[in-house]
Amino acid sequence: MSGKKAKQARRAAVQGSSGPAEPERSLPPGPQLRIITEPQALWSIDAAAAALITDYTPPMDMARYREERRRDLDDLFVGDPRPTPRQFAVAAVNDAGDGLYGAATLEPFLGDELIAQDRQAARNVAILHRIIGSLFVVPDARGNGIGGALLDAASLAVVQDQGRYTEGFVDDRDGSAGFYRRAGAYVGGHNEPLPPRPPIYLKTKHYPGKDGHWFSVDGWARHHDMVLCSRCERALDFHPEDGGMLHCPRCQGPWAPR
Repeated sequence: MSGKKAKQARRAAVQGSSGPAEPERSLPPGPQLRIITEPQALWSIDAAAAALITDYTPPMDMARYREERRRDLDDLFVGDPRPTPRQFAVAAVNDAGDGLYGAATLEPFLGDELIAQDRQAARNVAILHRIIGSLFVVPDARGNGIGGALLDAASLAVVQDQGRYTEGFVDDRDGSAGFYRRAGAYVGGHNEPLPPRPPIYLKTKHYPGKDGHWFSVDGWARHHDMVLCSRCERALDFHPEDGGMLHCPRCQGPWAPR
């Protein structure tokens, strides 16, 4: 993609946004964080990511891919009282809302094998584990903390959408594993799968042909003060022992998603 087309894609990506993310995370003066759900805006962010990230190779028809995944999610959650987890992006835009500094795209984890074996487990995994498809900052905005703010806001948005873990993979060619470490994410060993984590202890695997590192952000540990007890509406505490769980200081008991 040419520089001109990349600029056009970045400009189009902020149209159709659903307003500022709440609460707004730490950013340098100017950028604002917004949650993006509109399909055309998501497509434009994908186009910008493809132009800026070395190892990012989205499907040829990303809009069709997203729609198919949405139908798969709707089908998986038929009869489940919980809201179907969302596909969305977190974007850093200028004050006017017509310029993009960077973005992170996220989607629920859907494992076809797990769906075939245990649909309830697949639903729990889709809710608790969200995948970062791309995270980028435009070249002239780098070095201002925008990337870290995007990751932090993405993790918070996942927690607010019933989830816990925000995770993904960085290719060796991208050279950004250090960024995720500095941003407070767990970064696994080279070509090693992520370890099983509570409360589901999902076993992951490394895909052949990929060289790099898997990373994960535990949103419960990072944003527990933004999660309210379903019984008394009080902010929860995070207890790191036994893999980390949320507890209500007033009800004196462990918390579980609704």
